[in-house]
Amino acid sequence: MNGTNGVRLSAAGAAVLTVAAGLGVRAAADGDVAKYAGDALYTVLIHTLVVVAAPGSGHRWRPGSRWPSAGRWSSRN
Repeated sequence: MNGTNGVRLSAAGAAVLTVAAGLGVRAAADGDVAKYAGDALYTVLIHTLVVVAAPGSGHRWRPGSRWPSAGRWSSRN
């Protein structure tokens, strides 16, 4: 399992596990715990679905790195 298909498969598996965790929290907890856990798991689910849709597209920005300037993306380079 390598390349784009491997990333998509892993992300899809993570999405399924995230939904299962959300259902488990919903069944086991009430009140604020369920509310905030649901919000956090929803955020994780959105991220995993974005990875499924576009596993390696675009420029990868890493924390601590500088945002690329407009000149770097121009056709003159």
